[in-house]
Amino acid sequence: MRNILLKVLIIFIAMININFAQWQPTSGPEAGHINDIINFNNEIVCGTQTGDIFTSTDDGTSWIYKGTVDVEISEQLNTIAANSTSLFAGTFTNLFRSNDAGVNWTPVINNIHVEKIIAINENIFAASQNGVYTSTDNGLNWLNITSDLPDSFITSISSHGSDLFAAVSGNGIYKSTNNGTNWNSVNTGLTTDEINFITSDGANLYAAFSGKAEIFYSSDNGNNWQLSDLIGSSSAFETVLSLYASPDAIYAGVIFQGSVFSSISGGVYKSTDGGVSWELHSAGLTNAYVLSIFQTASNLLAGTQKGGIFKSQDNGVSWSPSSNGLLCAEVRHISFQNNGADFFAGVYGGGFYTSNDSGKTWTADNNEIGFSAFPTVTQFLIKGSFWFIATDGDGIFRSSDNGATWTAVNTFLDNHDIIALIIRGTDLIAGSGNGIDGIYRSTN
Repeated sequence: MRNILLKVLIIFIAMININFAQWQPTSGPEAGHINDIINFNNEIVCGTQTGDIFTSTDDGTSWIYKGTVDVEISEQLNTIAANSTSLFAGTFTNLFRSNDAGVNWTPVINNIHVEKIIAINENIFAASQNGVYTSTDNGLNWLNITSDLPDSFITSISSHGSDLFAAVSGNGIYKSTNNGTNWNSVNTGLTTDEINFITSDGANLYAAFSGKAEIFYSSDNGNNWQLSDLIGSSSAFETVLSLYASPDAIYAGVIFQGSVFSSISGGVYKSTDGGVSWELHSAGLTNAYVLSIFQTASNLLAGTQKGGIFKSQDNGVSWSPSSNGLLCAEVRHISFQNNGADFFAGVYGGGFYTSNDSGKTWTADNNEIGFSAFPTVTQFLIKGSFWFIATDGDGIFRSSDNGATWTAVNTFLDNHDIIALIIRGTDLIAGSGNGIDGIYRSTN
């Protein structure tokens, strides 16, 4: 009897192992929400919104997962920085440190909403909604140096020469010449008190207000500021998403939108004359939401919102995807055709991906889709000779050429937040949500 029970147990365990062994990861889609990119000991490090840390040893061509910062649900990783020995990461709730190149992370300040971290030699400075903090012992101890500032909500921080510059919410820019012990206002020439980004190329300072896409530059250590001619636009919505200064050029991630349901334009703007004038360089950049920019030894990298990383080998003139190994896409929909040979994946905020080899390789197919903002494909289906995709903010799109081009088919569709799309007989049935709830039917 005991032998019979033992045999049954062995068979049962084997069946469990077989069932669990049926799942294997595919190699994509390769994408992600890239909030920051930096250099650390000859490796490129990127941090995603959800806290995943990836590194690259080939100038951003391919990526390897290292570890994950503990980011709580509904929150995000904002910024990463490094000195010669450690990595630092700031989230909505904590400031973390890693002493093993991003594999493991330990909180060094709790209950702090970090906006930006910088390293000056071995010293670390953190701008947060709780003030400016500094550490001179690799993050073991921290000192709040905000007492001389008019508000504790610090949106950005940068060094320029031997001075520190902090953007204070509602109060413009402040400068410190003694590592934050004292601060003085330096707002002459600024047309706004809301500054979201500060950076330096060593010669000039640059500051940006994201809400109106205004970029300022200063050639006299912040004493006077000039407004650049970046915009000249009548867009209803315009936003600076990132600002980066290299020794040879200044780059800004900027988007424009004419109205709520119109398509997004923008991408990476470049200035080679110290911020006086700018040119848009977005060829090949299929995701206009550029959240982070970084210059490697041979490439310019752009981290996008949900769309992974793009690479430019001609100083930003043209771009190509560079997310090999960046497996952090948030897939919200999967379907397949041709007996499982062709896969279709909708990525949260990242658009539409296809695979023609059962998921081994993936391609982003967003070039000809008129997305307005934060595209999330919630459903894909084929009806006769037409392809259809439903999105959570842009309605329904149709393609008659196997996805090469797409046309919005939203006539009489009052709600563009489509959460379901099915075929019933010869009709299409769409289910909407988020505001104007209802079910729609199309007979043509």
